[in-house]
Amino acid sequence: MKLYFIALLSLLGSCSAMSNKDPKADKICTQEFKMISVQFKDVNGATVPVADFQTINKRLNKPMVQTNEGLPGYYIVASDADLNTLSVKGDPIQVSARNPKTNQTVTASYVISGGIDACHIGKVSGPEIITVN
Repeated sequence: MKLYFIALLSLLGSCSAMSNKDPKADKICTQEFKMISVQFKDVNGATVPVADFQTINKRLNKPMVQTNEGLPGYYIVASDADLNTLSVKGDPIQVSARNPKTNQTVTASYVISGGIDACHIGKVSGPEIITVN
């Protein structure tokens, strides 16, 4: 009877330990840092550095703040830094920016997935290039 009781306690203890376990612990994830970017171009195909670039997670109705210190005309829509705030099926993300030369504002829609159990974010839909006038 003592052996049965000890085995039962051991089993209950391991179940409790499993519930506190990191959901990614059983996954094999790469160490890369994924980013989803967009490039702005004019009608002639030339890269355009834009002003007032912003991304908004429409499900949460909150801006997603990115560090856009790359090439002019290329901007980060989402990165693995946003992983835990995104849903598994994907969140609607609205991107907007203004061409400083013409003051034209453009918007585009994306769906970006993530979630606490995911290794990396993923682009479900959305353009790679946005054309501005």
